[in-house]
Amino acid sequence: MAGGHEKNAAKMREVLQSRLFGVSDECHGTRNILESHKSACSKLRGVLEQTVLDGRGQSVLIIGPSGAGKTWVINQVLRELHGSRDSKNAFIKVYLNGLIHTDDRLALLDVARQLHVEGGEVDEKIVNLSFASALDYLLEAVRSGSNANKSLVFVLDELDLFAQHKNQMLLYNLFDLTCTDRNPVAIVGTSRRTDVVELLEKRTKSRFSNQQILLLTDFTFEEYQLLFKSLLSVEE
Repeated sequence: MAGGHEKNAAKMREVLQSRLFGVSDECHGTRNILESHKSACSKLRGVLEQTVLDGRGQSVLIIGPSGAGKTWVINQVLRELHGSRDSKNAFIKVYLNGLIHTDDRLALLDVARQLHVEGGEVDEKIVNLSFASALDYLLEAVRSGSNANKSLVFVLDELDLFAQHKNQMLLYNLFDLTCTDRNPVAIVGTSRRTDVVELLEKRTKSRFSNQQILLLTDFTFEEYQLLFKSLLSVEE
């Protein structure tokens, strides 16, 4: 009996964690409250479809305070694209977070891992080559493999923190990819700072398509209560 309770408790923790961290869409109450984000989802999907379906590089920033639904919007749109017949299996998502990837080389190693380009030779090239050359090496490995025809969607959480890296090498080179004819690349950045664009160096800003989606937390207290009640409620 005790084992059954432990298993149920573990399952409950898993469900609640998936909801709270935005990776589950089963919480219908949350979806209803976030109806105001339909416009944001529509705009983001339009941007990503230009890359995934039409092969055109794009970049967009989603700006809003903590709790505004930035992650929810991104996950929702990516789920929709994965579920669409036209775009299913047509792209690879690469996720980087400015709080975690505090060094450009560290970020590049994680890009290699997420693109399934790994091994001692890869690590050596990333360490010894210039940043641009190392990134080109990774993309060439993708182009020569089974994912050759897939688009790349880079999600850069806390993008303003990446802007603090020396010479903005990561941001510059990723934004530069959106301006080339190689693998179609989309950059989706998030930030709590409304002045995030002003943090970009001139050369980086020149490659940003200047598309922004603003999200505001305009919930009433009653809506917040309903949100948390729906998040924390588990059906028997």
